[in-house]
This record gives sequence, structure tokens and C-alpha cells, in this order.
Amino acid sequence: MESNEERNSEETVSTTSDVCGQVENADTSNELNSCKVLGYGIGHFYNDLCASMWFTYLLLFLEKVIMMRNSVAGLIMLIGQTTDALSTAFIGVLSDSTSVPFCFRHCGQRKSWHALGTVLVTFSFAFVYNKCFMCDQLTTDWELFAWYAPYVIVFQIGWAAVQISHLALLPELTYDESRRTTMNSVRLFLINWHGFAVVANLIIFAVLSVLLYLDDSGSAVSPRDLRHFNIITGMVIVLGLVTGIIFYTIIKEPSRNGHNIVSASSRYQFGILYAFKSSLLKWMCRFQFYQVGMLYVLCRLYINISQVYFPFYITHLPNLSKKYIAILPMASYCSSLVISSLICLPFINRRCSLEVNFCIFYNLALFGCLCGISNCLVIQFDTYFPVYINAVLLGAAQAVLLITSLSTVAKLIRQDTGSGAFVYGVLSSMDKISNGIVLQMIELFSPSSCMTRDSAVDCTSFYRMVVVVAPISCLLIAFFVLLSLIISEKWNSLSLSSRDVSPILEDDSLSNLNSNQQSYR
Repeated sequence: MESNEERNSEETVSTTSDVCGQVENADTSNELNSCKVLGYGIGHFYNDLCASMWFTYLLLFLEKVIMMRNSVAGLIMLIGQTTDALSTAFIGVLSDSTSVPFCFRHCGQRKSWHALGTVLVTFSFAFVYNKCFMCDQLTTDWELFAWYAPYVIVFQIGWAAVQISHLALLPELTYDESRRTTMNSVRLFLINWHGFAVVANLIIFAVLSVLLYLDDSGSAVSPRDLRHFNIITGMVIVLGLVTGIIFYTIIKEPSRNGHNIVSASSRYQFGILYAFKSSLLKWMCRFQFYQVGMLYVLCRLYINISQVYFPFYITHLPNLSKKYIAILPMASYCSSLVISSLICLPFINRRCSLEVNFCIFYNLALFGCLCGISNCLVIQFDTYFPVYINAVLLGAAQAVLLITSLSTVAKLIRQDTGSGAFVYGVLSSMDKISNGIVLQMIELFSPSSCMTRDSAVDCTSFYRMVVVVAPISCLLIAFFVLLSLIISEKWNSLSLSSRDVSPILEDDSLSNLNSNQQSYR
């Protein structure tokens, strides 16, 4: 009887299933090799490709190609951001306790959600950046809204499913603590140096710039550019599916014993409500939580508003063809990549003492604010200033502000790592919803005549004001929030020096600056 059970157990562990490869021997799953590292890193490549188009080109596509009214396009963006914020938390809960049923159940608990998300993204993304097949010239804006909004909702749910399941899969790829640490370090290396996200963004910008450069249909983005977005969409889907298949083939999710699943599920159901209430009450009573949260949201607002409306500003500049809506964002992204890579050099981090790192952090934050403010002022008062310089300054400011804001959040969570997921979840939801609301407010004030080239001067003035007033307002508020954070940090350091409480902005604050960049867009 005992030998039969052992044989059945061995057969179960050694079983493999189709391309998803759900189960494998635990010892084999613990082997860390370059193939497994590459396979894990490529599992988020599809999301990176889609994310590179979401903020940069969605509103531009809806308004200039589909000819949708500004306010309706902004509402679609708001719905997408809200869906993303809500589905991220909801899918996180479900993926911890259940597997997707039916056709994906043999993939494993995490990979089943990843596979479902991939299917949803593929289905919806093909329609988001495409024309309305049931529409004609008499179609109203709200009919267009009814066509595109459901696909945006499905896309955001699928995107969140891929993101959450991919991040949650990492701790399960190895049971040995030292090997898990090694795997996590490799993952952080890929994220800190942008990994596959670099390739995704550069592919999108490079291909679109070539398509627009070879186009002779005019200098302005118009409905005739629909075919270019169709080509980009098809390329994204094909590359995403190919890399997804590679991910499912290489990565084998370890099996779970039935009793462990039941035990973990019961403990999870019993403790989740209590843990949520405890985390909520604990963090809501900390003033630094509000300071750090506001600083992070303001930095993300600056980055996303600049990313969304910089292409709009480019399209209304005289003597600039439409190819620059891809070339200049690519220049900005390359600048951001160079700055963030320099900041995160291990050579620099290892040679910075605690006090020096403390000063570097605030100097970086100050430099980011000043760089962003300078870029806004140059755009406002010197229209003949080389636009490439604006793109480079914009990328540098975005990189510095993103790094410092993420570093602040990470150091705050070090006070209580047990509720780190709660903090990231709250800040991520605040970031996404606030971005959607601000973008919708801007779209409500956007002149309807900007859908055409009839009032180029008025539209140029409007979008110049948008890329100046909104970002500079975020930077100024963030600057004062940073000052209050410095003051409160100094006060806490003095008043709590006798206790074993680490200030949130001390010791190697630059060592893991970008460890959670992949979780945010």
C-alpha cells in the first residue's frame, strides 16, 4: 500500500503537460541556468510591448486617426486606468488562491493566469489600435466609445493578469532560499537595466519612425496613418505570442501537493481580511505614508503627462513631420536609459558611504525637479530651442524622478516589509486612477478644432501650455513635499535615535532603486 502511494506520487511529480509544462521535479526546478533566467525575463515582454504604446500613442491614435472627440478619448483612457487599478488587486487575490479553470488548468496556478491574460491581451489589443468595423462617416463619438471601451477594459484586465502572475511566479521557481535569492538578484538586474523593456520600447519607436518616414501621405497624423498602427499592432501581437510560447516552454511551474494547497488556501482565507485591516490601520496612521505617496504620485503624473502630450505637442510644431512622434520619444527614452544606468552602476553604489548616499538622494531629487522645470520653461519661452534638447532633458528628468520616487517607497516599506504588497498596491492604484482623472480633465479643455489642422496656432499654444503648466505644477508640489519629507526625516532621526528604527532614507538608498519598475507603467 505504501509502495503504491510512493509510485503514484513519483508518477505525479514526473508528469509533464503540453506546452505549458505545469509540473516538474522540485530538484530540477531549482536548477538556475541562463536558459531559465532568459525564459523568465521574456515572460513579460508582451506586456512591455503593449505598455510602450499605451500612454504614448493611445490618445493620439483615437483623436488623430479615429477622429474621436477629445473628451470621449480621455474618458476611454480614464476607464482603462481605473480598470487596471481595480483588476490588479482583484487578480492578485485570485491568483494566490485559485487556478484558472478549463483549458488553462494544466499550466499551473500562476502560469494559468499568465496564459489567460495573454489570450485577453491578444484578443483586445488587435481591436484597440484598429478601426471600428461597424462604423461609418455618420457614426457618433459615443458609438465609437461603445466600440472601443469594452476592448480597453478587456485589455487592461489581461495586462494585469500577466503582470501579477509573472511577478508572483518568481518565488516559486526555486525552493532553496539561497537559490531564490540568486534568482531574485538576476531578476532585479534585468529590471534595473530595463532588460526586455528596453528592447520593447526601442522596437516600437524604431519601427514606427521608419513607417512614418517612408510615408508620403502628408506631414500630419491623420486617418490615413491607420495602416501604420495596424502594422505595429500586428508586429506586437506576433512578437508577444512567440515570446509567450518560449516562456511557457522554458519555465516549468513546480507542482503543489494537494494538502499544501488546501492548508495554504484555508490559512489565506482566514487571514486575508485581518491582514488587510491591520495594514490599513497601521499605514493610515503614519504621516510619512501620505508624504511618500504624494511624492510618488506626483512624479508619476509628471512622467505620464509628459509622455502622453509630448507627441501631441510635436504634431503641431511647424517644420516637423509626423515621423518625429516616434523619433523624439525614442531620443527621450534613450536619455532616460543612459541616466538611470549611470545612477544604478554598482561601481558607484559600492563606493558611496551612508552619509554620501543620503546626500546623493536629495541632490538627485533636486536635480530631477530642476531639470524638469527647466525643460518646461524652455518649451514655454523659447519656441526655437532645438526640440531634441527638450527630448533629452525630458528623458533625464523622468529617469531621475522615477528612481528617487521608487527609492523613497522602497525605504518606507523597509520599516515593515510584511505589508509591502499593501503599500505598493495602494500607491499603484492611486497612481493609475489619478493619471486617468488628470488626463480626462485635460481632454475636457482641449479645443475640438485640434482634431484638424485648421487652427494650428491655437492648438500649438494649447499643447505647449499642457506640457508646461501641468508638469511644472506637479514638480513644484513635489518639491515642497520633498522638503517636508526632509524635515520630518531629520526630526525622526533626532527624536528616535535611541530606538531601533531605521529612517526611510538612509544607507545604500541607491542600491535597489529600480527593483519595482516592472510593476508600474
